[in-house]
Amino acid sequence: MSNFPQRLPDGVQVVVSDSEGRVLLQKREDFRLWSLPGGKIEPGETPEVAATRELLEETGFAITLTRCVGFYWRPDMPGGGVLLQVFAGSVAEKISEPGWESVAVDWFTLDKLPRSVPGWTRTVLTDAALGGAPVRCIQRLPLWKAWLVRLLYALRRLRNRLMGR
Repeated sequence: MSNFPQRLPDGVQVVVSDSEGRVLLQKREDFRLWSLPGGKIEPGETPEVAATRELLEETGFAITLTRCVGFYWRPDMPGGGVLLQVFAGSVAEKISEPGWESVAVDWFTLDKLPRSVPGWTRTVLTDAALGGAPVRCIQRLPLWKAWLVRLLYALRRLRNRLMGR
């Protein structure tokens, strides 16, 4: 993959599964989509620390990371693209209620995911279920979706600035 960036990841996501084969998803506060918990890696954090922090903040669950699922390059995201490192994990314990970034947190089987789960999240879930060596995947968007994502992120930044977040 010659177009794949050779740099540290910008953000993380975590596929948490339970003994019944369900995965933990969060319904995002900003776009109202069901997605994997995750977020930006803060300065000085390792991807592993960021993954456990983000999952706790967004779901209230403490987790144990079990493996790296892979690296996902989304070149059509705002700011020139985002490189995500995705981990698999298992729940250690429920510590708190989900943070403000989640309007809901729930468990789903892969064959009964909500309609609002984005296609790239479905790809990550499939890769996690298959197991194996970490994947390297470029996830492109059609032009109209790329523009829509950029617009939505710009509106979110404006809203967060106005709300002091």
